[in-house]
Amino acid sequence: MAGCLGNRERVFQQKVNRLVGDLSKLERNQRTLFELSITCDVMPSRMVQRFSYLRRDVSTTGTTSTESPSDGKLLFKPASDPPVPMKGRQTYRMWKAMVQLDASPFTKSRLTTNPKILHFVPLEEFDVGNFCMEGVDSLAHFLVTFLEAFFPGLEVTLEQCFDISKINPVSRFHKVTKKKQLLVTDIYTRLHQEMRIDRKEYILGLTWTDLYPSEDLNFALGEALYSHRCAIFSFGRFEPRTFKQDSIDGRRKNDDRTAVDRLEITGNLLWKLMRVSSHELCHLFGLSHCVFFSCAMNESKSAEEALTQPLSLCPICLRKVQKFLNFDLRSRYRALLDLCRRVERSYPHERLAEMVRWYAGVLDFLSEDGGKL
Repeated sequence: MAGCLGNRERVFQQKVNRLVGDLSKLERNQRTLFELSITCDVMPSRMVQRFSYLRRDVSTTGTTSTESPSDGKLLFKPASDPPVPMKGRQTYRMWKAMVQLDASPFTKSRLTTNPKILHFVPLEEFDVGNFCMEGVDSLAHFLVTFLEAFFPGLEVTLEQCFDISKINPVSRFHKVTKKKQLLVTDIYTRLHQEMRIDRKEYILGLTWTDLYPSEDLNFALGEALYSHRCAIFSFGRFEPRTFKQDSIDGRRKNDDRTAVDRLEITGNLLWKLMRVSSHELCHLFGLSHCVFFSCAMNESKSAEEALTQPLSLCPICLRKVQKFLNFDLRSRYRALLDLCRRVERSYPHERLAEMVRWYAGVLDFLSEDGGKL
């Protein structure tokens, strides 16, 4: 029996290492959280049950239990049931190999050099209502605060608005919505040079104009080019208001648009911006779409689908970001919990309230004694 258990544990560790890497230097609770990656459908359900004795129920006694912490809703349900598709998988090992083999002059420092610097750049002026939240005085300031909480270890600087008309990107008018769209590839390939920002540093740009990735595709909520260290995301697809357009036949008469009314800040608006900005920034750090669990990195084919996805990373995606930025898990979840509570108090939203409960549960799980917050 002992030999059988030894073999099972070796197989278990091999699968865990492939999904989330070496966990030997982590504390027990953090290690257990990442080991929950094994419960995704990468293995048949009978194999998951076979390894159930290795999943600990963290309590004051620290005893081993056959019940998984995921039964306490630490993880959302797997994105596909079953199995996880072979196509589109990006395990921790695959992500790490891609980062290390990337053919750029900065390859060797990508995974180890800190701090990593991100320039958050508004690309268009926009009439936004007053921001009313403790410690935050503007929408741009809020996004910087959120990104610093979601990506601890990342140094985020808020830049002055950069007039995107200086780049004069290729544009078109959507055939159905009649709204102006900008070719996103014509922006993120040029921002470093136009803004004179060091190419070792990262850029995240926000435009209020809809984006499209190519002539044959409808739209893009955002896009990140890993090799260029630049990502652009747009609020244009979510924009609840109408604009007075100068032309709808594809010919630009001038670069100005006049907003019909002011954009008011709501919990729904903040949820949209948090979801899209964090998703695109993960792409900027080399993460592909997630097929393992319900995760902030799931692919979405519509704006509506993107908004139904969680504001949380599954163990596999979380491990990649943690390795890239070298942060402490408890500190990260504590900062996210605090921020989401503040946002939810000022701008109530159902999904934000759900994430407050979820972050509190994970933080409780990661606490040394497993007790109450």
